[in-house]
Amino acid sequence: VWGYSYGFFVNEYLLATEDHTFDRMYLGGGRLDMQEAIWRPFSEGKVTQVEEDGQTVLDAVESPSGTSIPKLAAGIAHLRFTDELKDKDLDKNKILFYFGAKDQQVGGPSKAEIDFLKSKDAYYILREDIGHDFKQGDRQTIMDFVLSRD
Repeated sequence: VWGYSYGFFVNEYLLATEDHTFDRMYLGGGRLDMQEAIWRPFSEGKVTQVEEDGQTVLDAVESPSGTSIPKLAAGIAHLRFTDELKDKDLDKNKILFYFGAKDQQVGGPSKAEIDFLKSKDAYYILREDIGHDFKQGDRQTIMDFVLSRD
């Protein structure tokens, strides 16, 4: 199961609410605990940008692609997945979380989010030098993980 950006939100919701019936899951370009300054404008159909520091949220603007996707994202992103997933197995052999510390769409993960993943012994990659995209050299690592078989 591949989830990037909006797909990250869908996949984390599936992890929290459904039994694990997948071989591998990738979640990239999202957050476990989205800042309210981001999800609240989403709920109004607006979008925000985040400064390169990955934390400072700029003023919300109208979404250039319409209001549906931001509203759908807010419907999931308002949940605190460090709480929703606390009793779930985040099997590092089945699930990969991928983050850019300078993510300009949703912000970089907080220390609490990373600490949560560490406490769950989850497999995650945090790249300090990228935003909402892949680090070119990680593409193969991600594909190998997702396509690997036990």
